Amino acid sequence: MDLRHGILPASYSNAAHYWLAYSNAKIHDLCNSEFGLRAKKYHYSQAWFIRSLIPSLFDPSLDIHGFPLNPGDFHSQNIMITDIDTHPRITAIIDWEFSGADFVTSFAQYPFFIVDHPFWGKDHPLRERNIRDQATFNELILEAERIRTPVGGPQLSRLISNSYGIYLFQQVMVTDQVMSDTVYPLLFAHVFGDYDNFIGEYCGALMDQGILKKDEERFDKERNAWLEAREVLGEDEVSAHLNIGEFKDLVSKHLDKFNVEGSVCKWLASVN
Repeated sequence: MDLRHGILPASYSNAAHYWLAYSNAKIHDLCNSEFGLRAKKYHYSQAWFIRSLIPSLFDPSLDIHGFPLNPGDFHSQNIMITDIDTHPRITAIIDWEFSGADFVTSFAQYPFFIVDHPFWGKDHPLRERNIRDQATFNELILEAERIRTPVGGPQLSRLISNSYGIYLFQQVMVTDQVMSDTVYPLLFAHVFGDYDNFIGEYCGALMDQGILKKDEERFDKERNAWLEAREVLGEDEVSAHLNIGEFKDLVSKHLDKFNVEGSVCKWLASVN
């Protein structure tokens, strides 16, 4: 079980429950970190929006029968294919040392080496190749499914061909901030369509007038306190990487230096 973002060790019966726990823990971490940073409220609104997608992306019934063994190093050098020119088919997968059980939705995705990299421009030459390779991949999986499970329909093939949203969701959730910031607009456009400025308008609506208005007010108070502390104590003392506890300890130690009517003292009074 992954311990990132403070998730406690636990067993999860399906992907929806796991990603909800992961999202809640990530939001909790975000609330307690990035103290005073202007970007915090935007990261928070993004995390809140991403969490709201879980019911539509993950079907708990898919994991009722257990979890498939997912190869942890699934790339072209570890896939054995025969009859490439006449009737290409996968005959073996090697190097399983990084593998483990995973949710069906995590398993049912294209391998990364035929997925467009989020940093690519729209005119990147490998995009067309990936379209062709994904079509071939679909054909191979569908053929194998029809042979092995003739009753019940090609469920795996359907999941893989519709996995783009889940792929983007997982990339936003588990990658570093740079990659997450790159992938988030792709996920947003996948959900709403590619409309100019809508991503900013949506975030603004949530924070300024919507359901996250009180959260924005809380983050604004944090920022005002952080700015005052920087002005009084200096930038070297008040860094841009403090969590709430560290900031509270810092200003409490120098409490006599702050105006009792200022933002720092008002913030302290609100959290004590």
